[in-house]
Amino acid sequence: MKSPDATHGGDPDPSNIHGKLLPPERHVQLIVVGAGPAGLAAATESAALGVEVMLVEEHPIDRALMGMDIPLRFGGRMDGSAGARGAVIERLVDTRPAIQHAFEVGIDIQLGVSAWGLFPSEVSAAMPAPMLGLTDGTRSWMVGYDRVIVATGARDLGLAFPGWGALGVVGARGAEELIGTYRAFSGRRMVVLGTGPLALRVCRMAIKAGIHVPAAVEVDTGDLPADISAGFEQLGITVRQGFTVEAVVSQSAGVTGVRLIPLVAADPRQGDEIACDTICSAVGAVPSVELLAAAGCATVFDPNLGGHCPKIDAAMRTSNRAILAVGDCTGLGDTEIASPDAAIIQGRVAAQTVARDLGHDTGATASASQRTGRRDQIACWDRWLQASCAAGGDRLEICLCENVALRDLVGLRPPGYLQETYGAALYDRGFGALLAEPPVNQDQIKRLTRAGMGVCQGRRCRDQVALLLAASTGTGIADIPLASYRPPVRPLPLSVLAPERELPLISETWVSWFSIATQSLPSDADLTEDKPDD
Repeated sequence: MKSPDATHGGDPDPSNIHGKLLPPERHVQLIVVGAGPAGLAAATESAALGVEVMLVEEHPIDRALMGMDIPLRFGGRMDGSAGARGAVIERLVDTRPAIQHAFEVGIDIQLGVSAWGLFPSEVSAAMPAPMLGLTDGTRSWMVGYDRVIVATGARDLGLAFPGWGALGVVGARGAEELIGTYRAFSGRRMVVLGTGPLALRVCRMAIKAGIHVPAAVEVDTGDLPADISAGFEQLGITVRQGFTVEAVVSQSAGVTGVRLIPLVAADPRQGDEIACDTICSAVGAVPSVELLAAAGCATVFDPNLGGHCPKIDAAMRTSNRAILAVGDCTGLGDTEIASPDAAIIQGRVAAQTVARDLGHDTGATASASQRTGRRDQIACWDRWLQASCAAGGDRLEICLCENVALRDLVGLRPPGYLQETYGAALYDRGFGALLAEPPVNQDQIKRLTRAGMGVCQGRRCRDQVALLLAASTGTGIADIPLASYRPPVRPLPLSVLAPERELPLISETWVSWFSIATQSLPSDADLTEDKPDD
């Protein structure tokens, strides 16, 4: 970003954004992002301690976003009632009665509003104050804050298998929201992939809602933990261990079945086809750190907690003192999947931290135990991915948005639809070149192959791209940096971000921001040189 003092030919730089950003519409002491168990606990505890609170919750989500699998893998399995905003709000409050309590104690609750960017003042000298960018899908506005508590939860892990782009392939978190919160799930017969605590949780919810679950599929062949095994047995669900997906059987209306094969060729068991209208990928979930990462908060990699998590201290502060994080976005281990108790305690601890910062008397101080997890989830994800790669071959589609196949990804080639255009010009990079320019990272892969560059903003492929990158380069997965996040962390029409026409002065110098030849120009460059001929 250019310096606010930069000049252009002795005059103030007309392309500099300094002083041209929208001011915050209002300022609140505390904004809590996310109304799950942790966020609600943080909001209500803060209000009880005398803090002014705004609580932002992205549900109900716009149906168009749901169709793009944002923020969860809904897989097109929402029925028509998912778009009835008023009815969904009633269901949301009915499912989470703490929202009603938060309203009654005076918290400003913004439902159907998502945060697209978190801007601590350190990020940009052009920002007049720390601000949070919000949108309801029709407009965008900024709110200033003293403290922010991020409680954005976890998103679905995207793991490819042959046919995984078909209508009716959902993620566990997406299925949970459609079944439990929206009560708008259109599937009636669901096969579940995975046998961990998340898979068991979604199976329980589905069966309670009257959805038949004929089987849970697992690539591993070892004994399941006793509590997990007993849970599936109590639900009457057959567990198919040592199998993976050979193909998804589908028609234009979506999934009609899934064909399984044993992982080991010498396995005497035969593969078969299971009739179903939904396949739920419940192998894992990933902490939703995009807002925190885009704000520059430090992260750490913990394989037991779902990979990259924000670095937090005992008071729930991130590396930025004004930004705190609680709940599943701080890491999702098996214990946290089984119970929200730890998330609620984190929310209360964060509330007390904020109240103390703002000069309120908090009395006794609660403490939150560290999340630890009890198994290496990343290793489990990798076994699933390797099994799918073996079953799907090098044509297995890894990035659904950009149609990037496995062979394109590991060959560092652009997707097929671009290869005729650019040909060999984009084939001059290889893993050897990347290894010579450490650290090997996903941003390089995205630029070379477009994997992760689509409308879902990498939600369905970034984790498996990291796994494949690690395997292809012999790099430990912990040493693969988190791929970059940048605001807006939700897809937004430009008309929502900037409904007003730009200033004429900026229009005349737009080339300084979008120069194709150089990608960037110094603020004092002669801008007329690179203006397009037309």
